[in-house]
Amino acid sequence: MKKILYLLLLMPVLMKAQVSSFSVEVDKDSILMGNTLKVTYVLKNVDGKFEAPDFKDFMVVSGPNTSSSMYSVNGNTTKSTSYTYFIKPNKEGDCFIEEAYLIHRNDESKNMTADAIKIKVLPNPGGVIEPNNQGNSQSLFFSWPMETDRTLPAEKESPAKPKRKIKRI
Repeated sequence: MKKILYLLLLMPVLMKAQVSSFSVEVDKDSILMGNTLKVTYVLKNVDGKFEAPDFKDFMVVSGPNTSSSMYSVNGNTTKSTSYTYFIKPNKEGDCFIEEAYLIHRNDESKNMTADAIKIKVLPNPGGVIEPNNQGNSQSLFFSWPMETDRTLPAEKESPAKPKRKIKRI
C-alpha cells in the first residue's frame, strides 16, 4: 500500500519532466537553380544561444526570421522558438547546409547540434521560378508591383488651396 502511495506522490513530479529538442526542417530536399529554399530551426524547452550555420553553398535571401511561443496547460509550460531562413543555392550539384549549434547557458554537457542536410540543386535551363514560401503578406494588404504615384486623382485636378493662418491667443 505504501508503494502505491509513494507512486501517486511522485507521479506529478515525473509528469512535469519536459522534453528538450533542437531540430532542423527544410521544405524541399531538391531544388532548381535560382529558386528559394526554406530552412527552419526549431528549439523546444531549451535555454541557450542559437548559432546558425555558415550557409557557404547558399546565399541568404531572408533571415533569421524569429518566432517564439509559450503556452501552459495544467501547470506544464512549453516554450518554443524557431529561426527561419530563406536561401538560394550558389551552385548546381550537391550542396550542404552545415550543422547548427545550441550552446547551453550554464551547462556545456547540455549543448545540442542540429544535423547537416544535403540538398540536391538541379540545373534550370528554362529559368523556372517556383512560388516562394515566404508567407502571404503580399496578398493580404498590397498588390505587387505597387504604384509609385500615390496622389489621388482628385488631388491632381484641384488647384492649390490657400493655407489658413492660425492666431495664438
